[in-house]
Amino acid sequence: MLRSRQTILLLLIIVCATALTLDKRASTPYLFADEAVYLCMTKSLALDFDLKFEKMDLVRSFHDYHQGPLGIILKQNQNGNIFFAKPLLYPLFASIFYKIFALNGFLILNTIVWWGIIYLLYLHWGNSGKALLFSAGVIIFSAFSPYLFWIHPELLTAGFITLSLFLWHRYSQHEHDNKHIIVIGISLALAITIKPQSILFVGAVGMDFLLDKRFRSITLLTIILIAALVFTLSLNMLFTGSINPYSGERKLFYDDFPYASEQNSFQKTGQTWSSASASFNFSWEVFRADAMYTWIGRFSGILWYYFPGVAAIFLFLYCPGNRKHWLTLFSVLTILLTQIIFIPTNYHGGGGALGNRYFTFFYPALLMILPRAPSKRISLIVLAIAGFLSGPYWVQPFSASFSPNAHCQKGLYRWFPVEWTLTGSLPIFDPRFGRTSYDGFDGYIDLLDGETYGKENNGFWIKGNGNPEFVVDTPYEPSGFMFELSGIENHISGFFETPSGKTFFTLPPNAKQTVYVKVDECHKLIDIYGRNRFITIIRCQIQGGIIRYYSTDNADKRFLGVFIRPLNVENAAFNHSCSDHLEVSITKWKNILCILEDVPWIQKIF
Repeated sequence: MLRSRQTILLLLIIVCATALTLDKRASTPYLFADEAVYLCMTKSLALDFDLKFEKMDLVRSFHDYHQGPLGIILKQNQNGNIFFAKPLLYPLFASIFYKIFALNGFLILNTIVWWGIIYLLYLHWGNSGKALLFSAGVIIFSAFSPYLFWIHPELLTAGFITLSLFLWHRYSQHEHDNKHIIVIGISLALAITIKPQSILFVGAVGMDFLLDKRFRSITLLTIILIAALVFTLSLNMLFTGSINPYSGERKLFYDDFPYASEQNSFQKTGQTWSSASASFNFSWEVFRADAMYTWIGRFSGILWYYFPGVAAIFLFLYCPGNRKHWLTLFSVLTILLTQIIFIPTNYHGGGGALGNRYFTFFYPALLMILPRAPSKRISLIVLAIAGFLSGPYWVQPFSASFSPNAHCQKGLYRWFPVEWTLTGSLPIFDPRFGRTSYDGFDGYIDLLDGETYGKENNGFWIKGNGNPEFVVDTPYEPSGFMFELSGIENHISGFFETPSGKTFFTLPPNAKQTVYVKVDECHKLIDIYGRNRFITIIRCQIQGGIIRYYSTDNADKRFLGVFIRPLNVENAAFNHSCSDHLEVSITKWKNILCILEDVPWIQKIF
């Protein structure tokens, strides 16, 4: 036991030393959306002790990143004052560390919480060597740990929940155990302030007390919880003038920030970013898809990104624990269910998420359903599989955090199904690939992998011998799609594949051809604003390619296959009648004549 505690203390020293020496500015070219907001909020609290957005806050945001606070979310009250529109608890804690360590203060805070979660799991599973192995491994070999490098409240929320559940599982066994119940109530209140879904863990603790007829404990927990929530909400009221940071007129600013010039103001610039106009739309098709993708989706599947958590469920079912463990599991699954019902098109936490960001804060809670650590043999098997799955994004955790789809460009993760329900919020940051629009095409396309070179000249190149996959998002139900193909100096062949089947094509050297890809079925999606969207996943595979730099006088050194330009069906029909597509019409007439040759009365005429 002594050696285990020395090892876990050494782990804390190592990760804290790493957090002190890392340079987030060098590894992250800019901050976006939530990270930009939380950095500005932390600076404002640390240096001004307020959450009002003023010109000095804008100036400071350029000190660390010269692009400024891209995608910052602000709100304005009735008095015309502008405030940051995010919960204040995380920046409030981070401001203490920022005063001492500057930008690295966020990493120090995250590291301490991260280590604390490992330590609590280690204690929860028995203070042994195998408990240390499993507790460290299940946290490290998952998508939980890359959030160490994020300016986000996920780890802090997970820390509050883990502490409360640990005390509940281990110590709150007696009616007069007041001190632990007080800490449980405060920790859960802080977690609820950041993530309201955490209230389901209050239900688990309360149900346990109720079944034990511990009414005094229920009363104390309720009083502490309400008092702590009133305190945190009062803090928000004190700093921003409103209890709810998500209420009021909220706007998203990519540029043209308020106070950037005399012409810029909150009213004249920015994009409305309020949930007031959002609507709840339930669809069984979307629900069934989300229920599957939550576990096995390419970009959000818990099985791939949090494999130890799935293993914990099976180990628990094989050797169940007590009532507390069952209530914990029920709370976790209920939160998952709630998220896919109420935010079906964004249950993973948005386009910047690595894995399922909204699962991260209660991932340790899922692990705590195990009453003890498994044997070393089982632990090594679980961690080996988890390491295999987490390796593609753990090799470069900073890059994985900034480009959360990088590990899906090639290899293992391309085998997993794409979450069509998340179209529009897939974690593809590069504007050449994510939700791209094209002139003459009514819709959007997400290029999912590294088999294309991204949008250029109103189309995109497929790499030589490439097999890309892309998602087409249209406001109408398509019967098919038209793609204009431009060839290279070599012969190219290939096919497009949809649920309706394959459409083959052959492209002579330097030729152009329009291909119609039939779509008999697609997925209907209603977004939060009530708009109908139709989603089609298309796969393509081609044979052939050329590097023009070595074959022609062209300076292009890319391995090019075929250039694709999406067309609207009506536009493509017009193109068929144009002289530059005459060969297509000739081919069609030849096919018709070949059929007519077999008709007897036609033969008599000729």
